[in-house]
Amino acid sequence: MNKTQYLGELAYRLRRLPGEERENVLTYYQEYFDEAGEGNEQQAIAELGAPAKVASQILGKYAMKGFDEQSPRRRVRSIWFILLALFSAPITLPLAIAAFAIIVALLAVVLSVLIALAATSFGVTAYGAVAAIAGLLLIFHQFATTVLFVGFGMVCVGAGLALGHATLWISRESLRGVARLSAFLLYRRRKA
Repeated sequence: MNKTQYLGELAYRLRRLPGEERENVLTYYQEYFDEAGEGNEQQAIAELGAPAKVASQILGKYAMKGFDEQSPRRRVRSIWFILLALFSAPITLPLAIAAFAIIVALLAVVLSVLIALAATSFGVTAYGAVAAIAGLLLIFHQFATTVLFVGFGMVCVGAGLALGHATLWISRESLRGVARLSAFLLYRRRKA
């Protein structure tokens, strides 16, 4: 990890800080690296520690600073919000587990249907190929039966290949839909 990567990750992890506060912190660490010099980047990174650790310390200090600056009435309100969050955990945790279970079940159903469609496509195509070959073997005995079997075989091969193509399209769209639904549920859950 170099200075640019370190500062980039730190900036990403501090994205919840107000803009001016975040810029002050990033300027401080940029100056820290500048004072260390280009040859000592790795030593400076080792001294600072991981960006995640530094960011969590900064966010913790910022939260405590905001708590200290609050009026006593706002502190009580903050404590009530914390207590409310703790008491709502028995409700929100099962809801999160249920949302995860719904996503997994939906994915299992979609995959089961796709496997069934793929197997059907393969079966119809194979049956059509076998019927066409069997029809060709009868060419010297009964020409009409040969035409019937070869024609039916080609129809089955065409239907099987069309079903296979449709299965690929359905699988791509189904998996995209499940991914969108999962993202919606998870994003909505994070916002709540």
